[in-house]
Amino acid sequence: MKKYFVIIAALIFVACDKEMEYNYFIVNECDESINVYFEANLIVTKSIVIPPYDTILVHQAKALNGLNDRLVEHFFNKISIYKEDKISKVNYIDYELWDFQPTSKDHANSYLTVKPEDF
Repeated sequence: MKKYFVIIAALIFVACDKEMEYNYFIVNECDESINVYFEANLIVTKSIVIPPYDTILVHQAKALNGLNDRLVEHFFNKISIYKEDKISKVNYIDYELWDFQPTSKDHANSYLTVKPEDF
């Protein structure tokens, strides 16, 4: 009987958590297109070309327990950005490089700006 109580209590506790939604954008401030390669959530692998001076949504994710600007380090495993034949040496997974902007109590947008001096 105790086992069932513990399972029911755990389900009630988890069911009360509200999902937080995150959108991750990359802003290209370079005068040339950039190629973005990333691995996210251990599953998603993408390669995206971002035109000069453009902003593109590159990833959407959900998590529990309140908005947190540091989750970029949880959602992304690797981010590599190329311009022509040059690769940036910047660690784009560092949450401090992302401009975290909550838009409501359960949603936030984060923006990573790629600049010419990154290459």
